[in-house]
Amino acid sequence: MLRQSELKDEKSNRKTGSLRKRLVMTLVVALMPILVLSVFSAYLDASKGLDERRADLLLLSDDALDGVEKSIDQAALLLTLNRDDLARGRCYKVYNNLSEVILPLASVANFNKDGVATCSMPSDSGWTLPNPENNERLKRGEKLIRSDTYYSTRDNDWLFSILLRLDDANGAFAGSVGFELRTAQLAAIAQDGALPPGIEVAVLDDRGEAFGSARF
Repeated sequence: MLRQSELKDEKSNRKTGSLRKRLVMTLVVALMPILVLSVFSAYLDASKGLDERRADLLLLSDDALDGVEKSIDQAALLLTLNRDDLARGRCYKVYNNLSEVILPLASVANFNKDGVATCSMPSDSGWTLPNPENNERLKRGEKLIRSDTYYSTRDNDWLFSILLRLDDANGAFAGSVGFELRTAQLAAIAQDGALPPGIEVAVLDDRGEAFGSARF
């Protein structure tokens, strides 16, 4: 009789365990769509957050680029307006008039046909264009050139040039006039706006060199 009772208890335990397993499986199956939806919802929220972050960064970079472009365009316009004074060797006058207008302005100069500065301010004349190819491009007929960035041993700084071709009375190449701009200060213009925490704006040249950045 005791053996039969034990057998009944064992069968009862098996039924209870089986029922418990079925109940757990039923709950898992029932909750699976909810869990899947929750994971998918979290994924969508994360993707949406990344998209919004990306859009914000694009807007910030566009604003920064506009600021830099406007500063360079302003410098190019003022170079054109002061071309005659520079061509006549009035570098001192032009520099004094514009040094507080064009904040990144490092120097102004007039170059002869060989690219040698015949008038320069604030540095002395006699130096040559850092990249002779720019002078050759002007000789070939280009009117306005924006140079690559370069390191100036005169200023111990990274600079960027805007050069304007000069013609003689017959339309032949007679040299050029130019402004040198400090690259770091151009980068500072890009950071003029209030930036959100954790965001940094830097200026990169076509070689990937970063300026105005503490991280790159």
